[in-house]
Amino acid sequence: MAAKMKIEILKRTVCGGEPVAPGDVVNASEKDAKFLINMKKAETTTRRVGKAKVGEKPKEEDEPAGD
Repeated sequence: MAAKMKIEILKRTVCGGEPVAPGDVVNASEKDAKFLINMKKAETTTRRVGKAKVGEKPKEEDEPAGD
């Protein structure tokens, strides 16, 4: 069985074939987790797995336009 990692999502993305939003905490395969962490879309966490509530979702930062 593949190792799992608990990660907190920082930017809207897809993890394990499911759309996830900023603030969500998910169990991801080690491969997916490392990929999202390297892309700065997630970070490791010890928080409980689940969807973020409306009040605790972090504000998603707009990416600067590349001129």
